[in-house]
Amino acid sequence: MLENVPEADFHQEEDDDVEETVCMNVEDTIHNAKQEQAALLELNEALQRPGRQVLEQRNRGRPAINRDLSRLDGADARYRSALKMWIDLQEEKERVTAHYQVTVFDMKAALEGRIRRAEEIAATFAHFKREVALAAEHSKTGRPVGEKALAALEAKDHAAEEEVQRVRLKNIHLANALKKLEATIRDKEQLAEGLHLIDFEQLKIENQSLNEKIEERNEELIKLRKKTTVTVQILTHMKEKLQFIEYENQALLQQLQELEAALAGRRDELAGLKATRDKMRQQGRQIKDNSVFVTNPMLLQDIQVNTQF
Repeated sequence: MLENVPEADFHQEEDDDVEETVCMNVEDTIHNAKQEQAALLELNEALQRPGRQVLEQRNRGRPAINRDLSRLDGADARYRSALKMWIDLQEEKERVTAHYQVTVFDMKAALEGRIRRAEEIAATFAHFKREVALAAEHSKTGRPVGEKALAALEAKDHAAEEEVQRVRLKNIHLANALKKLEATIRDKEQLAEGLHLIDFEQLKIENQSLNEKIEERNEELIKLRKKTTVTVQILTHMKEKLQFIEYENQALLQQLQELEAALAGRRDELAGLKATRDKMRQQGRQIKDNSVFVTNPMLLQDIQVNTQF
């Protein structure tokens, strides 16, 4: 269908479409610019409002004529000067920030390089120590150092290095704390030099009251220490007494066991004696029963003789 349309008409329609698109883009741009201008005017009004309030407060005691003239006289110039100063300060801040960022970056790079160099030196030194240790021999046996002994020495050396690093960090922390305390003390000394006599007397009274409280607390602490000492002594005595009672209890338990064993033996012996007694009684009854039928004097006399022997 496009083949039947002349080429000039086709280009004309294309140009019309482009022109229409450009007009729409221009209108959108103008609309956006107007909105941005309105927003900037509102922002400018909001920023100028505190300035007007300051000028009104400054000119509150002046006559009306001078007040109107002071509002117009040099206000725009002062505003532009203050705005230019603010812009210069912002630019200076950005320059200083960029400069220090570059400085920080350079220092970080140098620090990383030093850290890498230190790690390389530490690794080289460790390798050198390991080679020396492997090449070393015992002074008496002439044998080389074993792997286990070398690993134990390396672990001990590594632990010592870590301890040294922790002590160094703690030393740095304590040094910084000491500097802060010294600065605080200097500030307090400087402040104390400017105190008046009344303040000095007040501080003296407060110091005396605090010293009295400290003495009271020290006395209470001494009393508590004495009570603690007495309590510890009592507890020690009670522990010793408890141990002695436990020993006595064990001895008594052992004695009770022995007595129970002896009692059990005596009970067994008593049971045997009772059985013998019962048997003898039974035999006595039988003898009595049999003695009823014995009437011969000679037999009775023989029985008495046998019983006597």
